[in-house]
Amino acid sequence: MQNLKTYIDSNGPMPWSTCARSFAQLLTREPSQEIEKLALPLNLASFQIDESTHEISLWQSPSENDFAYQSPEFCLERPTDERSVVYSLGCVLYACMTGAPPFVDKSGVRLSELQVSEEPRHVSKRILNESVPDELDALIDKAMRKNPKKRFADSKTLGLELEQLQSHANLYKPNKQSVSKFLTLLALAPVISFTLSHNPYTQKLIADSHPLTRQPYHLSIDSSDYRLQMEFDDNKIVADKSKKQIQILNLMTKKIMFATTKRKTFKEAVEEAVRRQLDLKGADLSGQDLSGANLHGAKFAKAFFIESKLNNVNFYSCFLDGADFRDATMNNCMLGDVHAVQANFSGANLSGSQMQNSFFLQSNFMDANLSRCDLTNAKLNQAKMVRADLTGAITKGANRNVEFWDGAKVTDAQLKDTITLQSAK
Repeated sequence: MQNLKTYIDSNGPMPWSTCARSFAQLLTREPSQEIEKLALPLNLASFQIDESTHEISLWQSPSENDFAYQSPEFCLERPTDERSVVYSLGCVLYACMTGAPPFVDKSGVRLSELQVSEEPRHVSKRILNESVPDELDALIDKAMRKNPKKRFADSKTLGLELEQLQSHANLYKPNKQSVSKFLTLLALAPVISFTLSHNPYTQKLIADSHPLTRQPYHLSIDSSDYRLQMEFDDNKIVADKSKKQIQILNLMTKKIMFATTKRKTFKEAVEEAVRRQLDLKGADLSGQDLSGANLHGAKFAKAFFIESKLNNVNFYSCFLDGADFRDATMNNCMLGDVHAVQANFSGANLSGSQMQNSFFLQSNFMDANLSRCDLTNAKLNQAKMVRADLTGAITKGANRNVEFWDGAKVTDAQLKDTITLQSAK
């Protein structure tokens, strides 16, 4: 008996029919519970093989945590079950038949990203000396579906499918003619490669097929945000191309911060992102209608709300440092207890908003409409109120610097209610 990883490393890939027969016998013989007892993820080191009979059995010693065999839900720290075992078994079958797992990379983080977002090449494209049935590709594909619900239910079901497939193995013979053609093309590869690499059209095709083009998620999987930034139908990891996505982007980097096919409006998408406690720093929310949205406690540092409709939005206790609300319509907003240092509200209409106990240090309210706002105990240190309209506003206990209130529409009674600070100059 020999460890399966050592066997494959020494002898190379197994014929697909031999591999299918050996694993069919194991998976239909061993109860699913016994296989599930092995530490996830299963990999080649989880099994042993009899070199003469090719009989495969379980290897009881714990296997190493190999990123190349992890299921997407394992990578995303979601609950795992027997379908996670099926995914790892799909990777094991793939490695036995081709000599390498579906994805190969030195970085464990990158391997995890590939497991979540990319589809592997078909086994038939990696095997050159055998004619491989389409049914084998379909079987491996199903075992390795990103959505656990679309995989085989358990390891025994996978074994039965392998058994049925292997029974037709004699129908598929090595295609020597295909191998010869491949070797001929291999000899011409340097010439073909040079020609194509200098063709502008080909270069564009290569660029368009880059993984970052196919897969829009730019956040690294080691980020705590990664597993929260997607909400697709049927709990898919990758969105169905036929479904329209609503995406929240970072304005500067164009990274997707949240994407959903379940929400009907941008407002609903933002509320869901906030409910998931995503950090929406730098988010591009300009020109959007978020009227009435409940964004209580959200993180919007340096986010952009330029010219957005924000009437009656609940920003209570939000973190808004550096956020840009220029020319936004913000009537009757709840802005109590917010932290909005160096935020820009110039030209915004904040009429009737509740802004008690909030920090607006060094924020810009030039030409803003603050009529009927409640600014009780607001910290307005070095906040620019130039030409701001404070008609009917409550200013009791608010801090202010005199030189930053030039031309503000405010009464002497309102100014007396404020706490005048020393000059910032």
